[in-house]
Amino acid sequence: MAPNLRSHNAAQQREIRSSLSEVTISKVKNPRRRKKCEKDTPLWLRTYFADKFYMQFSADHLAMIEAMEFVLTYGGDKAVAAPRRCGKTTLIERLTLKCVLTGRVRFPVLIGASGKYADQSLDNIKKELEGNEVLREDYPEVCDPIWALEGRYQRCSSQTHNGNLTGILWTKEKVRFPKIEGSKASGAVIVSMGIDAGIRGLNVGGLRPDLVGIDDPDTEESAWSESQIEARERIIERALAGLGGPKKKIARVLGCTIINRQCLAYKFTDPVQKPSWNGKRYCSLVKWPEKRDLWDEYIRLWQENREKDQTGRIAHKLYLDNRVAMDLGAEVSNVDRFLDGLLPDGSQEEVSALQNCFNFIARFGMESFMAEEQNVPP
Repeated sequence: MAPNLRSHNAAQQREIRSSLSEVTISKVKNPRRRKKCEKDTPLWLRTYFADKFYMQFSADHLAMIEAMEFVLTYGGDKAVAAPRRCGKTTLIERLTLKCVLTGRVRFPVLIGASGKYADQSLDNIKKELEGNEVLREDYPEVCDPIWALEGRYQRCSSQTHNGNLTGILWTKEKVRFPKIEGSKASGAVIVSMGIDAGIRGLNVGGLRPDLVGIDDPDTEESAWSESQIEARERIIERALAGLGGPKKKIARVLGCTIINRQCLAYKFTDPVQKPSWNGKRYCSLVKWPEKRDLWDEYIRLWQENREKDQTGRIAHKLYLDNRVAMDLGAEVSNVDRFLDGLLPDGSQEEVSALQNCFNFIARFGMESFMAEEQNVPP
């Protein structure tokens, strides 16, 4: 082949590779929606993550969102203990993402009780960035480059926009957002780590962390080990506090469910032991019902007939027949928190959040309910 022809073919191949790696950023589909949602965080969460936040937020949820967002925006510490299955982890993950997309934080670190749990939180955020259609419509400057990779992350190093490398980093423990001119999230970084990992001196490309999101720092094992509790407490109070570097303000948000009265969750939500963390504990059952004798009978029927009545219909009928009396005086934190699916006999599994609470007690016992649902362990 003639030299000039070889040169022409090489140039043509380079041009083809360049066109394949060059990404185009589309316009924001609904600027008004984006602007409105960014001013109203509950609306933002329900708009862009409707599959996660499909129920109305309870008063407790709204209080948690407001408290967490204040710290995420202005710095400081906040510890929140909430019932299991109430969505606190999902809230922390999506609020972190909002703060990155809107430019409030540049380098959040997600801390879990172990690396596995922290990586799962980062993975949840990554799935939204590469698969959430509504998010892509309103944040194309972030999502378009990620979607263009089509899951082939070896392309990260060669992707360009307007001829400049986007610099995306996409690994198990780390994400760097595409460097796009005009993007508030340009070059931002999210890292996930276990609380027992080497945390001190964390630095990525000159960036130092400005937010630490700590999700359930206790494990079932560590919550009963005095030495593990002390070691993890030192990490939170010393190593994590110093991640921001000199003269840098860092925000720390801790979401948890209390296991016992010595665990980290109990300590950090106790305003006496940890006043600077502004601890707050939320519960499922705010006020207990007055007719406790009827509920004792409900639990007895549920447990004694479990073998022949696996769906608890005998106890369920007691509640339906005496609901007014059994509801008297009770107050739940979230009236929508119950199982409303239909069972094979055509009946609804549960008809109220109060019934959901007592079904938990019937299944797992009062001690578990007081710890996992009430955050008041015996």
